[in-house]
Amino acid sequence: MTNTPEYKIWRWLLDRCNKENHCAYKDYGGRWIKVRFKDFDEFYKEVWDIPWEWYSIDRIDNSKWYEPWNVRWATMKEQSNNRRSNVKCIIKWEEYTLQERADKLWMNRKTLKRYILKGKIKWDLFNYKPDKWQ
Repeated sequence: MTNTPEYKIWRWLLDRCNKENHCAYKDYGGRWIKVRFKDFDEFYKEVWDIPWEWYSIDRIDNSKWYEPWNVRWATMKEQSNNRRSNVKCIIKWEEYTLQERADKLWMNRKTLKRYILKGKIKWDLFNYKPDKWQ
């Protein structure tokens, strides 16, 4: 399977987590992110075939390692919502990124951001992070 997209993604994971000269090492291996699959077969049994060519592998909890319970195939939009740089808000006990909230309101993300900046929507709803209260 060395020529399959799944194997190429597997190699990419290993390289960015283990090779210090890799262009993405600082965001993965440099943050102590590890690949916790013993080999490609174990990885493949967890993720199976890539559903569509525009999907890529994603860590469900991006502060944790690549391991069986923490990987999934995701679209770029799903991955964008899972970035550690996102500011999240909690509304009625649900956590949202700006994009997720815009989707829920059937709004363009840039329009929602403009409303927040102009004070039409209160920013404090979008700036709440649970870890601040722990």
